[in-house]
Amino acid sequence: MKRNGNFTHSVKGVFQMLALGVLIFATQCTDDSRSATAGKGIVGAWQLVQEEWVDGSVYTECFDRVKIFREDGTFLSLRFPPEGDIDIVLAVDGGRFALCDSVYQEYGEQRWANWLIGDSVIQIKFPEKVQTWKRYAGLDESTLRLVKEETKNFKYRDETGHPIMPIFSLAKLRVEARRKYVYGGIALGVLVVLAAVGYALRSRRQRRHVERKLAQFEAERQWTTEERRREREQNETRFLQTDYYRQLRKKIEAREIMTQHDWDELEAHVALLAPDFLHKLQSLRPFSEQEQRVCLLLKAHVQPADIATLTCKSQSAITLTRSRLYKKVFGRSGSAKDWDDFIDTL
Repeated sequence: MKRNGNFTHSVKGVFQMLALGVLIFATQCTDDSRSATAGKGIVGAWQLVQEEWVDGSVYTECFDRVKIFREDGTFLSLRFPPEGDIDIVLAVDGGRFALCDSVYQEYGEQRWANWLIGDSVIQIKFPEKVQTWKRYAGLDESTLRLVKEETKNFKYRDETGHPIMPIFSLAKLRVEARRKYVYGGIALGVLVVLAAVGYALRSRRQRRHVERKLAQFEAERQWTTEERRREREQNETRFLQTDYYRQLRKKIEAREIMTQHDWDELEAHVALLAPDFLHKLQSLRPFSEQEQRVCLLLKAHVQPADIATLTCKSQSAITLTRSRLYKKVFGRSGSAKDWDDFIDTL
C-alpha cells in the first residue's frame, strides 16, 4: 500500500511538472510576442486567399477577409461587403495575438500551428486546415496608418456584450490622408518661408551693424593724431623686444603647441599691446575660439606658418581661416593678406 501511494504521488508530481512547463512556455510565448512578431515580418495587411482542409476540400473563393497585424502585438480583422465595394470596410474584431515557435495565440486562445512566412505569402498549418495569406495591396501605407488610427481605441462589444461592427470608408480615409498631406505641406512651406525671411532680416541687421562698426573704426583711424601713431609704433617695437615675445619665438622654434595657460598669457600681453583690440574684434560679430586665437597671434606679429605650428594646424587651414574671416566680416571675398592688414589696423 505504501509503494502504491508513492507511485501515485510520483505520477501526480510528473503531471504537475508538465503542467508548470506548459504554463511557463505559454507565458514566454505571450511575453515575447512583440519581438517575435516584428522579427518575422508578419506586421502589415494580409488577405486570406485559400483554405485547404484535412478532408481534401479546398476553398479558393474570393475571400473578403483582411487582417492587419500591428507591431504592438495587436491585430484588426476587416471584412469587405459581399457586393465587393472596396470603399466600404467593416472592422469586425480585434485583439492581441502571439506567435512563438509553433504556437499561435488569438483572442486569448492558443493553438498549435506551423508558420511559413515569406515576403508576400504566409502559410499557417493548423491541425485541421492550412491557410494561405497574401500581402494585401488594397491598403497603401498611408491608408493603413489611418485604419490603425481610426480603430486603435475602438471597443468591439457594447455594454451588453453584443459585437459592434464599425463601418468606415477607405475613400474617405484617403481623402483625409491627402488633406492632411496638403495641409502639412502648406504648413511646412510657410515655416520654411518664415525661417528664410527671419534669416534674411537677421543677416541684414548683422550686415548693417558690421558696416557701422567698420565705419566707426575707419573714422577713429583717420582722426588719430601723429603722436598717437608714433606711440602705437613704439608699443609694437617694445613688444617685439619683451621676454614674452622671445619665449614665444622659442616655443615656435621648438615646434611646441600652445596650452591653455599659453593662450591666457597671450591674451594678457596683446591687451597691453592694443588695449581695445579684443573689444573691437568681438563687437563686429561672434567668433569661434579657434578664429579668435588666430587673430590674437596675428596681432602678436606671428607669421601664418608659425600660427600653424602653435595651433597644430596645416598652413593651408590657417590661410583658409583668414580668408573666411575676411568674408565673414566684410561680406565679400578677400585674401588672407587682406584680413592680416585689417587686424593690423585694430
